[in-house]
Amino acid sequence: MLGPRRSPRILSKSKSLVSGSGAPKTSLLGNSSKAGALLKKAANKKKKDYSGASEASSNRSTISKGKTKSVAKNASKKSLASTTSTESNVTPNSNDDKETKLRKVVPVKYKVTKLANLNEGNFVAAAKEHLVRVDPKLGDFIRNCKVECRLTPSRGDSASCFEALAKSIIYQQLAGKAARAIYIKFLALFGLNPPPVPSATTDSSDNGTSSTSKNSGDGNWESEERIGFPSPAQVLTHTVETLRPAGLSVRKAEYILALASNFELGNLSDAKLLEMSDEEVSKSLTSIRGIGQWTVDMFLMFHLRRPNILPTLDLAVKKAMCQHFGVPFSKNSPKHDQLVELAKHWAPYRSIATWYMWQTQDTVTV
Repeated sequence: MLGPRRSPRILSKSKSLVSGSGAPKTSLLGNSSKAGALLKKAANKKKKDYSGASEASSNRSTISKGKTKSVAKNASKKSLASTTSTESNVTPNSNDDKETKLRKVVPVKYKVTKLANLNEGNFVAAAKEHLVRVDPKLGDFIRNCKVECRLTPSRGDSASCFEALAKSIIYQQLAGKAARAIYIKFLALFGLNPPPVPSATTDSSDNGTSSTSKNSGDGNWESEERIGFPSPAQVLTHTVETLRPAGLSVRKAEYILALASNFELGNLSDAKLLEMSDEEVSKSLTSIRGIGQWTVDMFLMFHLRRPNILPTLDLAVKKAMCQHFGVPFSKNSPKHDQLVELAKHWAPYRSIATWYMWQTQDTVTV
């Protein structure tokens, strides 16, 4: 049985509702290929727009990074330029400059000034006045000392530096009588007669020992009357074997020959030693085998007459200073630097103070 027949208008409207569009179905079907193409084109455009936006964003980021790097690079260049400019204006006292100087080997040069000498005028009197003022305890001893300081020109003053040093080597580590006997035999090798016996017998060594002679008060290791001494050239005509009959040990014979060689070659001379500072004399002489600091100190005091010598290796001086300053004494103490510190107020007359230290021990040195 057939239902009621609908009108064509109602049927068309119903189809439109089913298709979801206000347009008739026949119209949609007819234009489907065109609509598909439009949708595809729109999708491609949207994708392209998105891709372009992403690329633009990436390009902006790259440009931004490039600008950042460029700014950082320019800042680095400016900083480097600033540092270079600063370094070019570094003062000589900068740490970098100090390190550079430390890497360079700079030879040591001693400042040579006019050298004071105990032979000058009233030098000893001025020294005693200074010591009395700066050290009242030593001043009392100086005023009561019955022996006048003899660190002044004496009969042995005309001896050459070579003679004084060679004699000191002969006397090293020997008692006075034994040393003098060898000294006489040494002179005899060169046809020289022995000098008269000195008034005081003393002994010395380069390890800092010194003998005691009651009330002699001489303090001059060149107090013997001179009769001459062989020159360096004459000594070099001998060998160790021909020097040994004088009683010299092999080492002492070698030491004397080495000393003679330095004088003969011109490394040392009276004129050079007189012009050297105390430090230069010490450096030059201790480089020679057989000459130690004690020998140098005695040479500076009694031959070159230098006024500010403190022989800290002399045991008698060391013991006297310990008693004077109330410091414990032992073989290994006080050390050199401690003794120098104790005696700093004696400067610039430490040689005179040393001479009075020997007097407190009733000691003289050869």
